[in-house]
Amino acid sequence: MVAIVGTSLSIPQVQTGPDKAQVAQARRDADAAQSRADDLRAAADQADRSARTSQDTANDLNARSKQMDATYSQQLRRSSQTKGLIINLSA
Repeated sequence: MVAIVGTSLSIPQVQTGPDKAQVAQARRDADAAQSRADDLRAAADQADRSARTSQDTANDLNARSKQMDATYSQQLRRSSQTKGLIINLSA
């Protein structure tokens, strides 16, 4: 009996790296991504500054409102005392 044995000649495959065009495209993509990230950081910084300014304005207006309320309440008390009126300021 004759046995047939299969043999395969293995040819080594040459691993080729990416070509120059692929490398150049990858660099352009990376540069574009970095530029976009920088733009987003700048926009986020601007938004933070705007939010802080708005919060400062809100705090200032709140403080001034409280001061005006207190001043108005005092004026009402003085006015009611001189005129003999009773005003409920607890509301």
